Amino acid sequence: MDIEKGRTYSVFYSEKEKNGAWSKPKIMDKPVNISGSSSRFPSLHESVSGRKMLFFSSSRNGGSGGYDIYYAELDDDFKPISILSAKENVNTSGHEIAPYYNEKESSLYFSSDSYEGSGYFDIIMSEGLPEKEFKKARPLSAKVNSSADETQFYIEPETGRQYVLSNKLGEPFGVKATFSIEKDISENVIHDDRILDEAQFNDQKVLGKELVYNLKIRVYDKLTKRSIGGGVVMFVKSKGDESINKSGPGKQYTIKGEQEIIFMVKKENYEDHKFRVSTISKDASEDIIIDVYLRHKLNEDEKAYEYLIEHCGNLKKADMKYMVQIGAFRSRKIKHFESLNLGYKIFEQQLQGLYKYMVYNAETPFEIDNIRQDVINQGISDAFVVPYNKGLRISVKKALKILIPNLDKNEEFISFPIPDK
Repeated sequence: MDIEKGRTYSVFYSEKEKNGAWSKPKIMDKPVNISGSSSRFPSLHESVSGRKMLFFSSSRNGGSGGYDIYYAELDDDFKPISILSAKENVNTSGHEIAPYYNEKESSLYFSSDSYEGSGYFDIIMSEGLPEKEFKKARPLSAKVNSSADETQFYIEPETGRQYVLSNKLGEPFGVKATFSIEKDISENVIHDDRILDEAQFNDQKVLGKELVYNLKIRVYDKLTKRSIGGGVVMFVKSKGDESINKSGPGKQYTIKGEQEIIFMVKKENYEDHKFRVSTISKDASEDIIIDVYLRHKLNEDEKAYEYLIEHCGNLKKADMKYMVQIGAFRSRKIKHFESLNLGYKIFEQQLQGLYKYMVYNAETPFEIDNIRQDVINQGISDAFVVPYNKGLRISVKKALKILIPNLDKNEEFISFPIPDK
């Protein structure tokens, strides 16, 4: 999941009128919404005593970095009385989003991309009360978290059934599905690289039967969500490597006994990805399927492009424009490219040797990134962004220098100053 960049978000609310209709949305007062930062993912909690608390995520200055979780007490007219940060036991240098407070369990649930969980955005829990400091947060187990993104965790009050929004089945970028899950056993969580001891014998083991679990690992490209082959699977830590054996084509294994194992997938030109597999309390008759999403290693131009989107997303500048170019080998793919209906006007078509380029135009980095993502979702991987200044094609690094004039060319990308929008 990529947190959208280049836009500013605010929290609004509506009230239900006497005739059952909803009022026109109203923007929340300060300090929920403040100038120069985004506030989003609101979640309203009303306690048994009638106290109203609004939990939300914000990118405001003074936080731990990225989006952090805050909560505000509201009066009867939904006006903020006070606002507090969830502090360092919850917030990290990454993104913490989609908070949800469960009063019955006195626990705050949220999604983060910075904890040692089993995927990218994982569901994290912190025990505590809003009027007091929350305890150190920890990821939920692999029963909830996968190797994809999990957000929007919720517990149904009447049944205790848990729900989570996830793209773990390999849906296209941005497409998610809601899954219901059995109650999570938080004691099964691995912290750092520690693994749990073998579980208590169950009925099958008491009867003298050897528990053998079948594991299948499916690997996808994180950006395109397409299946990719190759790569190496390593056992980073387990109760004993002799209990894990290759059992079929691809990445299929058998695991003997109840245990937790930490795996790592390594593939050339991709970042290493570490994840855990647990057989504890699982039914040995059912296959364990793990979906792993690998992220491409970024070269210097790709790093520059990421920071262009992040820091200059909505920034327009005279004589600057951006294009997505799609190269098509004329004899094989050109008809497919020309038949795509992406909803964008083709700015121009260029012929260069055996290649034909369809060029989509936009005024800001954020707009061009939306076009690029749509093109990639259509299965076209060779889509790249080209900035133009005064009619001349320039590099992404040059575009950053133009948009941020005081940028030191020797400065690391991560320390780029954010321009006034």
